[in-house]
Amino acid sequence: MVSQKKIQLGFFVVAVVFIIILLRLLQLQVLDGDKYRQLSENNRLRIMSTPAPRGIIFDRNGVPLVKNVPIYSVYIMYDPATGVDVGALSSMLGEDKQEVESLLNRKDNSPFVPIRLKQGLNFQEVARVEARRSDFPGLFIQTDVGRAYPFGKVGAHVIGYLGKMTPAQASSAEFSGLPPETPIGQWG
Repeated sequence: MVSQKKIQLGFFVVAVVFIIILLRLLQLQVLDGDKYRQLSENNRLRIMSTPAPRGIIFDRNGVPLVKNVPIYSVYIMYDPATGVDVGALSSMLGEDKQEVESLLNRKDNSPFVPIRLKQGLNFQEVARVEARRSDFPGLFIQTDVGRAYPFGKVGAHVIGYLGKMTPAQASSAEFSGLPPETPIGQWG
């Protein structure tokens, strides 16, 4: 027959384990709840930017002064835990290895936001990337919209042009929410 002291010791051990579990639940849900809620929201949501469509600008005779053209860019959904062969990736893209490493190792990178590695790929480069895409997990081609000016610089003072943000524009409140590589209207 089990003695009274063994029953009390067993009850005490079960009570201590139960209290430890309750304290851990209190820490996870109450004290650190906001932190874990934010982590779960970041894991659940993937924010993808969609460029706004821009219209074709015609002159009075119906001749296009500005056209939309496709621009092919290569992106990667990079997770440092899985890693990637940076040397092979940079040689495939024809980019400098240090430049690709600096893009992949930026402090503001997120595993849920794609990193643009190269913009303005021609069809041969797109074919090369697509052929080797299985070697690099998370690598994909995205088609962006660019602008073509059939008459070159003629009329640029009236039509305007798109360009990357200057450092002065990036620090202004008007463009505070935009990523630095976002093309914005520069003139016109």
